[in-house]
Amino acid sequence: MLMRTDARVLALVGLACASGWCATIAQAATERYTIDPVHTRIVFRVSHLGLSQSIGTFSGTTGTLDFDPADWHGAKLDVHVSLDRLDMGDDGWKKKVLSDAFLDAAKQPVAHFVATDVAPTDATHAKVTGIFSLRGHDSVVVLDVAMNAAKRSLYTKFHKAVGFSATTTLHRKELGMTAYEGAVGDEVAIDIEAEAEVHGAAPTEPATPASASASQEQQP
Repeated sequence: MLMRTDARVLALVGLACASGWCATIAQAATERYTIDPVHTRIVFRVSHLGLSQSIGTFSGTTGTLDFDPADWHGAKLDVHVSLDRLDMGDDGWKKKVLSDAFLDAAKQPVAHFVATDVAPTDATHAKVTGIFSLRGHDSVVVLDVAMNAAKRSLYTKFHKAVGFSATTTLHRKELGMTAYEGAVGDEVAIDIEAEAEVHGAAPTEPATPASASASQEQQP
């Protein structure tokens, strides 16, 4: 009787898997994380006259990440970067970088990255390929991503949180930035530090300077 029952259970499991129920269980650990704009920052470096690496940063990045820290396969990432959140350390230099000679923020004020493939290389690293849109140009970009931690803490109100570091290199000519050749380098090194939380704990809109300051006073 026991053997007949076991066989029956196995048959039911096989039928459930054939109908896709097992796949649903396997995907159950994937959750939607919201990018934390306060603790996410994008840094770029590009040669200036061969004298130094000019540095700029973007804050206020927003987006979503569908992710299971235990299994990167099937992860989805959709990120928006408001170009007016650029910080060059000088208002005049910022205005120049946002002009049509470079970022052309008037044409497309928000840069967009959406992942098309996530290929884990080990438990905490992956190659994330996606389409990056800037200046009305779409370019394939590959990010080298490292997961720093996935945990809950007092400072995230015990919501699930995950943190990443990522790097890539862009070629500005591929994005239509051909001005000042010889004065400004073609290769642009990108470094990204990002945090994201589950349950909509992070704002869904870019934080204003005032709200960002308030958040920073409450968080480490």
